[in-house]
Amino acid sequence: MLSGSLMKKEKEAIERLQAFSAEEPYYLCYSGGKDSDTIRILAELANVNFEVHNNHTTVDAPETVYYIREVIKQYGNKGFIHYPEKTMWQLIVEKLFPPTRLARYCCAELKEKGGKGRRKVTGVRWAESNNRKKKSGACDDYRKTCDGSENSNFRRSKFQHNERGRNHTEHR
Repeated sequence: MLSGSLMKKEKEAIERLQAFSAEEPYYLCYSGGKDSDTIRILAELANVNFEVHNNHTTVDAPETVYYIREVIKQYGNKGFIHYPEKTMWQLIVEKLFPPTRLARYCCAELKEKGGKGRRKVTGVRWAESNNRKKKSGACDDYRKTCDGSENSNFRRSKFQHNERGRNHTEHR
């Protein structure tokens, strides 16, 4: 059973997904981790149109890769695994050093290329990054949809910046 606070967060996340839903499916970025599973399940509970996309990093543990394949298979023609042009090992040879906290070329090369021009849904928690926290989630201005048109579902009280925000949609 979920606590009252957790139920409130779940309800808010579902409302956000529904508020920004459109005919074109969300591009749900899926890594196979707990945050990705959380946002995937929330999208199901919200009953919104979405596709599940995994960008294969070539460095995940075999158990994670098997799990991702099983989850993606459940979505049929709405589940995708994208394979990179170069593996992590090829990138290390090319760059002459492995990725570090300060030089994170691996994310740009292996994870962040998919979904360009689409409404992305990520399972990234605001607590993980000040930049993500500053973006406040779905859009800079909740009165508008991500394409700039008026959001008819906008309710200011529901979409004010929440310091404890977790899963969110993001448009790039």
